[in-house]
Amino acid sequence: MAESKTMKRIKRMARLAGINPSQKTITNVRLFMEIYRDIYRNE
Repeated sequence: MAESKTMKRIKRMARLAGINPSQKTITNVRLFMEIYRDIYRNE
């Protein structure tokens, strides 16, 4: 399965910050970003 743009961006940001997050952390960040986007769009 191909990675989504969001997942690629999260991993790129982590590399730039010098961290190597676990898959669970990446999933949680993605979920947070989706929730934030939904809230922001509904204002």
